Amino acid sequence: MSDIQKNIAVLGMMALLGWFPTAAIAQVELDEAPSEIIDTETIEETESAGESAPAPNPVEAYEEGVAKFNDGDYGEALPDFSRAISLNPSYAEAYAHRAAVYIQLEEWELSTADLDRAIELKPDYAFAYLNRGILYYQLGEDQRALNAFDRALTIEPIYADARLYRGIVYEDIGNYPAALEDFSKAIELEPEKVEGYLHRGAVYSELGEYGTAVADYSQVIDLDSRHADAYINRGAAYYHLGQLELALDDLDRGIRRNGESAKGHYNRGFVYFAMNRPRRAIENFNRAIELNPDFVGAYLNRGIIKASQGDLIGAEIDFDNVLALQSDSAQAYKLRADVRLIAKDDAAAIADYNEAILIAPDYAEAYRGRGEAYRTVGSYERAIADYNQAIELKPNFPEAYAERGAIFIEMGESQRAYEDFTWALQADVDNPEIYHGRGLARIDLGDSSGAMTDFEQAASLYLEQGLAEGYRAVLDDMAQL
Repeated sequence: MSDIQKNIAVLGMMALLGWFPTAAIAQVELDEAPSEIIDTETIEETESAGESAPAPNPVEAYEEGVAKFNDGDYGEALPDFSRAISLNPSYAEAYAHRAAVYIQLEEWELSTADLDRAIELKPDYAFAYLNRGILYYQLGEDQRALNAFDRALTIEPIYADARLYRGIVYEDIGNYPAALEDFSKAIELEPEKVEGYLHRGAVYSELGEYGTAVADYSQVIDLDSRHADAYINRGAAYYHLGQLELALDDLDRGIRRNGESAKGHYNRGFVYFAMNRPRRAIENFNRAIELNPDFVGAYLNRGIIKASQGDLIGAEIDFDNVLALQSDSAQAYKLRADVRLIAKDDAAAIADYNEAILIAPDYAEAYRGRGEAYRTVGSYERAIADYNQAIELKPNFPEAYAERGAIFIEMGESQRAYEDFTWALQADVDNPEIYHGRGLARIDLGDSSGAMTDFEQAASLYLEQGLAEGYRAVLDDMAQL
């Protein structure tokens, strides 16, 4: 997960026809805990004994460190906190802030030691528990992080940062009601801070409440018109609402404010593809990959677009790159199998479908793809077994019913074919191939009138959808009646 400054919504998979999966738009993701700890505390400066030369003052060193820390100068703040501790080894606040620096520097053991010491010296120090929670979150220990934030809030119930960070953990583990409660309370306590709105918007997006998410991201922009991530997130929410022009405008604004945002370019590529502008989509995915060469989603979606444009070699290379980065990606194996099947490399396609199913045994689309591959090589029984499995996993799967129906026609089992095409049409009434297939089954069953009705519907849809080859084929079949 990322910090607040990198809290960016990331769109998911392209929605394409043919072998590629329907949209599975991912929502918002967080990569790590927020990078700036805003809360600071000071202690009262004690009066020093009157001497001709002032003694070194631990409070001054500490406060210099706090100022540098809040400016993000963590390396510069570290020696100030260390000097304060050397002058006063019982200085709990200095230990806690030095621990916060160590968290930023990913010095986990040093941070742990300093937090333990701070809490030993000052057991009711909420800021120390806040940082202990952040440390545990960074280490992936969500429950211990929650316990630490709970303790901070027990000590200081109106501690907005503790609410915010606890909400982030709840968001990560999928406890969205608790996350919303914490983010809303953080906003109530500190309404001028953008982080609460940003994260609450992310949760609303996860819940599919995109209009409410837009309102929260708009509030961030009202508070900070330069906030690139808010524009990028709002653009993603507009995409889900089907408002592509608004989505593109926000993504443009976000990228103008942060041209190095790989996720911004990625999301804009996604929107361009939805607007039927594949060249611009690929340009944006290219840029996302330049900025982040390990961006799995960019390779995956660029490969999908290349396949849709007939660039099977380029698509296969992109899916290879995904598997080099993420060897257990069932989706990449399945997509590469789709490409190999189109390229008539049936054996390689079946091998990839096998890998996809091995990784994800409940992957209905992979069974469907392998079923088509078996059908292509004439292994009908294996094909039917795979279609059966795909339908069992995904009962509302018109493509699997239709393709199984096509096999039944080839096997001479016209009644079973008719039943499959009829099932398919319950979920996909605008697919001319299904009407065409059912018409062929009706011919074999002696229902010439029903066949003509299906052929006429298929012809109308083929013409409406600009599918000339299918239109000519159904006209030929109509001529045989």
